Amino acid sequence: MKWVIGTGLYVLLATVTFLFADDATSSSSEKILFLSDKTDKPARFFMDAFIEELTAAGFDFIETAVDGKSLVDLESCRNIIVYSQVMAFNNISPVSAWVKARKTLAGKRVYLFVTANRWFFGSRLKKLADLVLARGGVVVDAVTMATHKMTEEQKQAGVRTLVAKIR
Repeated sequence: MKWVIGTGLYVLLATVTFLFADDATSSSSEKILFLSDKTDKPARFFMDAFIEELTAAGFDFIETAVDGKSLVDLESCRNIIVYSQVMAFNNISPVSAWVKARKTLAGKRVYLFVTANRWFFGSRLKKLADLVLARGGVVVDAVTMATHKMTEEQKQAGVRTLVAKIR
């Protein structure tokens, strides 16, 4: 009789442990969408940094640069990282146009990352955040950087900090 009770208790504990382990990892099995303005030399460092940090953190992600033809299955992505850079000293942004074209971002957790000179990064961040919120998304965190005088280590640390906040 003791063996049966002990075995039953072991099976119960093993089942409970498995259920909690499965629940703890379920959010990390969802894909993350990493969306950037375009692939060019200034953006490449940050795109590579995000790919490196997302991979190191064990996330399953989709990386795409907005080119007007980006077809992404948003249903499989709960978290979206939006990387935008100010180009040619203006606030025109392919990523902003992509966000604006979405009818809804309801249920999506959005992380914004904006690089620019000191005159534009605040306004770009506000415009992106407003677009996300208007479509029902939640801006979880936002990082802005005036990167002109930053070292590569400082830039990488900014990316690492944002990726660490994704759950």
